[in-house]
Amino acid sequence: MANYVVHRVDANAEAIWQAMEAAGASVYRGGPLDGIIGHRGDNLLIEIKTARGKLRTSQKAFLARWKGQAYVIRTVEEGLKLLGLTGRY
Repeated sequence: MANYVVHRVDANAEAIWQAMEAAGASVYRGGPLDGIIGHRGDNLLIEIKTARGKLRTSQKAFLARWKGQAYVIRTVEEGLKLLGLTGRY
């Protein structure tokens, strides 16, 4: 597996992680993207971006070759929707 370079955390990341944990998801921060969410037996790779944030070239390359579940999340609402939930926690 490749080594990953840690870049700055997007301003909205902490709120998204907290909402997903409050909704009952397991959260692991780090890896090729921002982290992994475990929820109801599913493992979801997550990249968090701000509303106008863009994927780095390395992230685009990773997502192009990844054959599993990976998602770009920009808001708390998108994160909760991914978990099949609505509303804030």
